[in-house]
Amino acid sequence: MKIEINMSEIFEDEYGNVLSKDLADRIQDAIIEKAQDTIDKIVRKQFQESVAADVKPIVENAIEKLIVEMLDEKFVPTDRWGSKEDDITLRDIIRKDISHTLQWKDGNYDSDKSPYTKVIKKLVEEKLKEFAREYTKTVDEQFIAECMEFAVKKLKSRMGI
Repeated sequence: MKIEINMSEIFEDEYGNVLSKDLADRIQDAIIEKAQDTIDKIVRKQFQESVAADVKPIVENAIEKLIVEMLDEKFVPTDRWGSKEDDITLRDIIRKDISHTLQWKDGNYDSDKSPYTKVIKKLVEEKLKEFAREYTKTVDEQFIAECMEFAVKKLKSRMGI
């Protein structure tokens, strides 16, 4: 691609003499550089988008297969002092962490409780609140009905009916 800019019309006097050749050249170079940068950015963006659209499905499939393979790949973990432990797979670590997390751990502070304990306690609390609302509603209805029945009986006995 070739970009040409004629600065002579801007920097010439009425006799055709260039007033500042150096300034005209610097402005011309700056304009060309800016135009090249803009075109370069547009082309690079279009290229990246087209490559990303083509490569994304390939990478997703490769990652899915890689994760499945990684789950069952054995490795030797080491502790922070460099001591080696028994061979283990990532699947075993996940299983162990899940079973550790699903144990009931209660304490005085929220940080002492396991996520499993927190969830169970929250569910029980919600059910108890729901039960308390229903119980209160039933008791109130029954109390109002008995009060009305008692009031009707008293009113009838005073009126002699």
